[in-house]
Parts: sequence; C-alpha cells; structure tokens
Amino acid sequence: MSTFNADLIEGVEMSKSGYHPHLGGSLSSFIQIYNRIGNTDQYKGKIGIGLLSSRLMIEGPLKKNKSSIIIGAHKSYFDLFTKTYNRIHEGKIDFTPLPEYNYNDIQFKLHSCLGPKSFIEFIGFNSSDKLDLIKESSKKLNTGWSNKFLALHLKYYPSGKNYFSFNSGVSSYSFDLDRDFNSQLLMRSDIYRWNNSFNWER
Repeated sequence: MSTFNADLIEGVEMSKSGYHPHLGGSLSSFIQIYNRIGNTDQYKGKIGIGLLSSRLMIEGPLKKNKSSIIIGAHKSYFDLFTKTYNRIHEGKIDFTPLPEYNYNDIQFKLHSCLGPKSFIEFIGFNSSDKLDLIKESSKKLNTGWSNKFLALHLKYYPSGKNYFSFNSGVSSYSFDLDRDFNSQLLMRSDIYRWNNSFNWER
C-alpha cells in the first residue's frame, strides 16, 4: 500500500467474492480505495519526512463550502544512499554494488457540489518506479514501471438514498527492461484500459 499516500485515503474495502456488476470482471479479489474530499473551508497542509522517503499533502477550497481540491505527493531517496555507498566502494575486490531503487507518485481529487443533490469529482494518479539491479561498465540490468489513472465521477440523489452515478476512467501501465550483457536487450510493455459505467441503486 506504499504506492498510495495515506493522507489522502478515507477508507479501503476488499471484496473476495460476490462482486457488484459495476466492478467489472474481477476473477479473484477486488480492492477499492476511497480518497477523501479536500477541506472546503480552509487550506491545510502536511509534510512527512522520513529516513528513506518523504510525503506532502495540500488541501483547500476552490470555492468555499462548495468545491475543494486535495493533492498528495510521495518520493523516495533510498537510491541516494545506495549510490553513495557504491561510489565509495567502487573498484574494491569482490565488491557487489547495491541495487539502486527509487519511486515517486502524485495524486489529486477535485470535488464540486453541483447542487443540493448532486456532485462531480475528478481524480488523478501517477506513479513511477525505477530499479537498477546491475550497473557496471560492461553489464547493465535496469527496469522501471509506471501507473497512470484519470477518472470522472458524477452522482445524483433524486430522493432518499436512491442515486444515479456515472463513472468514466482511463488507465495505463508501462513496464521497461534494459539488459546489456555483451549484447543489449530492450523490452517495453504497455497496457491501456478505458472504463465507463452507469449505475442506479435504491
């Protein structure tokens, strides 16, 4: 769960069976992560600094008591330690360099009330990871992967707990491999997905 900034998460729900039709064709399990709505009254922020990573969160109103935005970012700097260690010990006998790994991500949620019974939301997410397993003069094995997601969510309550909702989202996943052991091998894989759904619950 380290991919997701905990400051933006309102709740997590896992379904192992009996999926609702709007969840699509999941075969084994399905995890739903709910982002919370940004503060509609005032701007707030939070910074977390750790030994290997840091995070940032900013939230506040776009129009007071009507619309808001919340943005979170997460970045690691574990590779700064491994690069320094490898540089210090480079050239020593029987020295094996440590893998160099880093990741970063950013996500946001824009929420706006269209009226007393309806609202619209825009949600975005972008993350990337890079791992250098071998990085020598004659050998190289590097890999990286990334996830991108952008969605629109519209909900309307005509009466009571009854509601109509429309969801549209596009996502992509990319994977890269660069291997060079006397001969170079480059590989790339991309997966794109676009989902649309209209739901009515009562």
